[in-house]
Amino acid sequence: MPAIVVDCSAFIACTLLDEEPPKGLPERLGEAEFAVPAIWPIEVANALLMALRKKRADEAAMQIIRRSLKARSIEVEPGRVDLALSSTLALAAEYKLTAYDAAYLELALRRDLPLATLDSDLRRAAKKAGVALA
Repeated sequence: MPAIVVDCSAFIACTLLDEEPPKGLPERLGEAEFAVPAIWPIEVANALLMALRKKRADEAAMQIIRRSLKARSIEVEPGRVDLALSSTLALAAEYKLTAYDAAYLELALRRDLPLATLDSDLRRAAKKAGVALA
């Protein structure tokens, strides 16, 4: 199955039980391989930590999520200073994105992969840049 660039918003929407992901998104992500920028694991860890603190999930749910993540094929792109300060920064400026969001767009463009995100600014930028949305 081809890879999909998956941002934290899309992953969390399909992971936490109190979220309502857009129709069809969990199926599209299904068993797909994830391609993610280096920041993704930290963003996901922070989102899960906030879910624990706000009692949106308990430790039992976290164990299930951790096992699921370990079993999933996730290709984490290494962080590269040259890429961050060139392509990613240029995309952030051009599309008025945060550098974090631009990292997902840059990866999708460079690898010609669809992008799964719930972030409206990132979705808008992806459409303008010609990136397919998952």
